[in-house]
Formats: sequence, C-alpha cells, structure tokens
Amino acid sequence: MDFFFDAIASALAFFYDLTGSYGLSIMLLTLGVMVIVTPLTLKSTRSMIAMQQLQPELRKLQVKYKDDRQKLNEEMMAFYKEHDINPMGGCLPLLVQMPVFIVLYQVLIGLTRRHSWGSDMGHAVGGFLRVPGSDGSFDGFGTFDPKYLDQASNLYQDLASSREVRSFGLDLADTFMNRFQEGLASGFPYLVLVLIVGVSAWYQQRQIQARNAGNQSQINPQQQALMKIMPFFLPVFSLTLQAGLVLYFVVSNVYRIGQQGFITRTMYSEKAKAEREAQLRRKLGDGGDEPAPPPETGGLLDQIRSIARGGPADSGGTETRAGETKGGKGGSSGGATATK
Repeated sequence: MDFFFDAIASALAFFYDLTGSYGLSIMLLTLGVMVIVTPLTLKSTRSMIAMQQLQPELRKLQVKYKDDRQKLNEEMMAFYKEHDINPMGGCLPLLVQMPVFIVLYQVLIGLTRRHSWGSDMGHAVGGFLRVPGSDGSFDGFGTFDPKYLDQASNLYQDLASSREVRSFGLDLADTFMNRFQEGLASGFPYLVLVLIVGVSAWYQQRQIQARNAGNQSQINPQQQALMKIMPFFLPVFSLTLQAGLVLYFVVSNVYRIGQQGFITRTMYSEKAKAEREAQLRRKLGDGGDEPAPPPETGGLLDQIRSIARGGPADSGGTETRAGETKGGKGGSSGGATATK
C-alpha cells in the first residue's frame, strides 16, 4: 500500500517542479487520474447501454427459469459472455477512483502534517539553553512536517519551511468550517469553491438524467436515489475538507461534464442507436439490416394486391375453378330440364 502513497506524492512533486504552484500541481494530478480512468468509464457506459438494450431478453430468461435460481444465474452469465457484457462494468470507474481519492486524501493530509507542539517547544527550549541570551524563539514553530515526500524534492523543501499552502488566494491546507469561524469574509472564498463543487455535480447528474429520460424504469431505484442525493451530499462533505481536496472535486467534476457531453454525442446519438439496434438484431438472428426477401408469387399477398387492382385473384386456378363451377351448374340445370 505504501507504493500508492509514494507514487501519488512523487507525481505531485513532479507537477510542482513543472509549475511551482500547489494548486496547479493538484489540478494536473487530478487530470492525470481522470485520463487514466476514462477508458474504463467509456467501457462501462457501453456495457450499461447493452444491458438496457437486452433487458427484454433478460426478462425472458427470468421468466423461463424463475423456479430454478441456479440455472437462471448460469444462463444469465452465459448470456453476458455471449454479448460481451460485464454486469459489474458500471462500478469499475468508481472502484478505481475511490482508492485513488483515499490515497490522495491521506497524501494531502500527510503533506500538511505539522510538527507536534511538544517537538516545537523542545526545539525552542533547546535553542534557549544553547544561547542563554536569546529570547527562546524558534523559526520553525508551526511549520509543516511533510510525509511521503522525498526530502530532496522542491515540494518537501518548500512545505517544510511553510505554515500555509497558498494558491489561488487560498490556504489549501485549511477548510471552510475553520475559516468560517473567523468570519464570513474569511470563509467566503472557500465557500465559493464548495459551491462550484455542488453546481458541477448537479449539472453532471442532469446530463445523465436527460439522456436516460426514456429508460428510468430500467435503472436501479437505489441508483436513482443515489444520483439525486450526490449533488447535495458532495458539497456538504466538502465543507469540512481541506481546500486542496475540494479543488480535486472541482477539477474532476468539470472533467466529467466534458466527458458526459462526449458520451452523449457519440453513444446516445440517433446514428449510434440505429447501429446498435441493427447489430443486436443480427446477434439475435432477426436479420439486422439485411434486405427482406421478395414475396412469393401466387401467395396471399399477391391475391390481395390483384383484388385491390380489380383483376382476378388468380389468373389460373381461380378461373378454371370458376369455369368448372359454372359448367357444373349448367350441367345440373340441363339435367334437371331434361328430366322434366
């Protein structure tokens, strides 16, 4: 597990060497994480679309094997394999991002770790004893004691001599709740950052709901409830987080908005839907977009068309049968007259 902490911290130190900014370093690290996760997001979206398309077929299996749970599971797994669907695909991006967020959280907390008060006092008292005429002040009092970083890195050197992580006019090591205690003016910039998180999360969910408007019945009710709660839960959660982590939420949300727009244009367009439906029909043996075979000559459809044009229903057999019928009737009539 230490490998992940060291990797995230090293990446952050690398971006800091490029930019010289704490905030830009966090933003670039966030973008890097999102780019890595993007292929999984696209794949999971395709899997979710396929699941929605195949719901009627899945319901048939559920009805057919409703009394045999084990057989149902076997048939459904075989069905997923046949159509190249991963039923857990929708969870993959979240499963990847959650550990990354947890590691990033721990790294940022570690980078802004401070020396203990006892340690600072020890240094101050030790300096006073070494130089009795001094006032006992310690220049490093309250500075950071960064964790996970290589001590030779620029990020470590700068943090080790700082008491704040200043960027974009904010102390990224501080929280809104802490600043708000000092007054609304002090906490307002942090509140703006939290509001951006809330608005971007809300807009992202609106994107998803708009394109799934016709498929709400196929979405898990728990998932629908989660989608409605998340835009409110995330900003509330951000009120107590360091501004550096809130900045991570802002960048990741804005990235996802662009990503969802791309997904909507490419995977939910009418052209994409038509192609998926044709492909599905071919897989299910319904012919797909192949041309329909010509109608058989002399069939029922031909007879209906002939009648509609005012012609005989059948130029051959029908006329013969009519003649035979007339002849039969005539013969019967003649026979009756002769008898008389």
